[in-house]
Amino acid sequence: MVPNGQYLNTTPARAAAYISKLKAMGFRNGVSDIVIALPMHGYHGAYVEMKSGTGTATTDQKDWLRLMWRAGYWATVSKGFVQAKEDVELYLAGEKPRPAIFQLLDI
Repeated sequence: MVPNGQYLNTTPARAAAYISKLKAMGFRNGVSDIVIALPMHGYHGAYVEMKSGTGTATTDQKDWLRLMWRAGYWATVSKGFVQAKEDVELYLAGEKPRPAIFQLLDI
C-alpha cells in the first residue's frame, strides 16, 4: 500500500508535517493505493486506485494512471474492496481492465 494522508490518525498539523517529510523523500500526489510490483502478461506491474462506491479519481490520480498505462503498466480505478479484488484477479489472470478505465483516462 502507498501512504495516504487522508487516513493519518493525528492532528492536521502533525499530518501536514508527516506529508511534508514524505514529499521530501519523493512522495508524489496521485500514486495509486495498490501497487503490484510483479511483471506479468506483458505488463511491468499494476496500479489500482481504490475509491468508495461514490468516489471519483482526482486529476492527479488520473494523470498518474495515464502515465503508468503509457509506460506499460496495467492500471485501473476500482469502486470498493470487491471490485478491487476482482481487478487484481483480472491482472493476475492476464485480462484487460474493465473498459470504463479507457474512457475515464481518455486512452
